[in-house]
Amino acid sequence: MIFSSWQFILVFLPLALLVYQLIPQGRPVWRKLWLAAASFIFYGYWDIGYIPLLVFSILFNFGIAEWMFREHGRRRTGWILAFGVAVNLGLLGYYKYADFLIRSFNAVSRAEIGLLELILPLAISFFTFTQIAYLVDVSKSLRLFQMLDEIRITKARFSIRLKTEFETFMKLKVCQSWEVWRGQCLLKRIVLTRHFI
Repeated sequence: MIFSSWQFILVFLPLALLVYQLIPQGRPVWRKLWLAAASFIFYGYWDIGYIPLLVFSILFNFGIAEWMFREHGRRRTGWILAFGVAVNLGLLGYYKYADFLIRSFNAVSRAEIGLLELILPLAISFFTFTQIAYLVDVSKSLRLFQMLDEIRITKARFSIRLKTEFETFMKLKVCQSWEVWRGQCLLKRIVLTRHFI
């Protein structure tokens, strides 16, 4: 499903907006959760098999961000960031280059290793680099936490709900812009706006 398709224009978008409007304005959390769910549906429409990859990406990077927060002010924060970036890049490399490396190895060594024939997940490069940008923002935590303190949501600083909203919103944004969004900017928008649309 793409933004110009009849499925999106005549079915998905009207239904997503209708449900959003039916949720009372006094329940902004429910509205945001609905938008996150709609984003999962939108992403899964192309290939539902990649929903677990998206969920893993959200949970893994949430866990890395929390780990960095707990280790804030210690030297190991840089190592945690490096580990998070390496896993994200490793995942990207696996999907983009595994078959290329196997072909190259087969050509050089005359081996006959079978190709994995992986289908590239939708927007994996884009969401990998948004995740890395998010982790870098978290590693520069003094500035980010000061921003969060200013808007009085320190307790909810890296809730799984905020992380899910951040990550799933990225999937909808990919067809509109290839710019990698900074985590600070979007998190601030999500928290400050009662009306997410």
